[in-house]
Amino acid sequence: MADVVSGGAKAADTPAAKKSEQELKADRLAGALRENLHKRKEQARARDESSQDTGEEGDGS
Repeated sequence: MADVVSGGAKAADTPAAKKSEQELKADRLAGALRENLHKRKEQARARDESSQDTGEEGDGS
């Protein structure tokens, strides 16, 4: 009977450990996505600035 309790305790610890690993992974992913978003916004701003410098001649039909 002690084996059942011991096995049950290990099973209960495992989901909690996996949950924290999942949370850590989600936090890393969220950070990477934020960083990527900031990078893309900077690139878009740079493109906008360069198109304003040229006078936006490409839009004329």
